[in-house]
Amino acid sequence: KSWPVTYKGVELNDFRPDLVVGGLLVVEIKSVDRQDPVFVAKVITYLKVTALQLGLPLNFNKTLLRHGIKRIVYTR
Repeated sequence: KSWPVTYKGVELNDFRPDLVVGGLLVVEIKSVDRQDPVFVAKVITYLKVTALQLGLPLNFNKTLLRHGIKRIVYTR
C-alpha cells in the first residue's frame, strides 16, 4: 500500500514503507555500520504520514539483531 504525501498543498510522491505489519507497525529495514539519528527521524515521518503509532527501524548489520532494533512510539 502507498500513502500520498502533501506538503503545503502540493502533492508529492507517494510514500511506500518497507513493511507495514498488520496495519499497526511500520518497519524500516537497513543494513548500515552506524544507526544515525536520521533513520529515527525518517521512521517518525513515516508514522505521521500513515497515522500509525508504532515503528521499528531494523539494522541487520549488527552482531546481534537485538542491538539493531529501536522501538518508536509516536503519539499526537
